[in-house]
Amino acid sequence: MKTPEVSHKLFYIYINIYILDLGFRLPFLEYVIVHLKMNVIIFGYRGYGKSEGTPNEQGVLIDGAAVAKYVFESKEIENYVDREQVFLFGRSLGGAVAARVALDMTLPFKGVIIENTFTTLGDLVDVMFPFLRYFRKYLLRTKFETIDIIGKIKRPILFCRSEKDELIPKAQMDTLYNQATGALFKTYYAIHEGSHNDGFRTDVIGYANAIEKFINECNNYYSNNKELKIEQNEDKKEDKDFSCTNENSSNNEKSKVD
Repeated sequence: MKTPEVSHKLFYIYINIYILDLGFRLPFLEYVIVHLKMNVIIFGYRGYGKSEGTPNEQGVLIDGAAVAKYVFESKEIENYVDREQVFLFGRSLGGAVAARVALDMTLPFKGVIIENTFTTLGDLVDVMFPFLRYFRKYLLRTKFETIDIIGKIKRPILFCRSEKDELIPKAQMDTLYNQATGALFKTYYAIHEGSHNDGFRTDVIGYANAIEKFINECNNYYSNNKELKIEQNEDKKEDKDFSCTNENSSNNEKSKVD
């Protein structure tokens, strides 16, 4: 989606697409366009919304990596995007996907925004379904272990947390923030009245200001550290999942998280 005003900044969104379609996310897309004056690209993972396939961890990560490459390589959008002003955003499960994609330093995202994301899917299951705590290792194949990779991300990171999030405990977002030791710099914004999906509605001005401040800080950081290139090709990808092109992973259990 392109903003009505000329803007070459791009907000690349990983966010869950519900069983119906992308329309459920239109209020947030409108918010980004109106309040942040940024173009938006969003997609539905396999098995979500009207996308074909079966949702599984490996497949979702492949999808995320594929669209990321499209953002930086496609000629279809090159006239609408300043590829040095692309920001990666992920909420909930999308934050886990965004964190994994952010490891690929051949993709020159200017910064990463992670909102209301769990440390691992197992940790979240323990909170939501405590009676499964002693059995989940036998039942849960999908892991999304963000806690294990967050410290390897070598980009600026903004963590946004809704204080009234009904799904993700505060402690899990705090842990991700504290473990993000590899970030070029990191910052934390608390949405005081926001729930899991509607922080941007309850804190319209403050939320936009926090993101705009982060974008400005990213630009200033790179301006003051010109020896640092956003694209660091010498850094190898940390996760081999991105090299897999098999559409049908052996792990086919459904793992939808709101």
